[in-house]
Amino acid sequence: MKDPLARLSLAVRELDKLINRANQLAHLSEQALPMDHSIQPEQCIPPQKPCRRSI
Repeated sequence: MKDPLARLSLAVRELDKLINRANQLAHLSEQALPMDHSIQPEQCIPPQKPCRRSI
C-alpha cells in the first residue's frame, strides 16, 4: 500500500476504532467508579487533600 491517501485513510479508520474503544472503556469506568462531581461532598478524592465540611 504505497498510496499516501490510502495509508492515511486506513490510519484514520484505526484511530476511529481506538477512540470508540476508549470511549466505551471510559463510560464503563465512570459507571464502576463515579467521578468527583457525582459523589458525596464529604468523601474526598484524592485523599491527600483535607476535607472541608461546613458545620
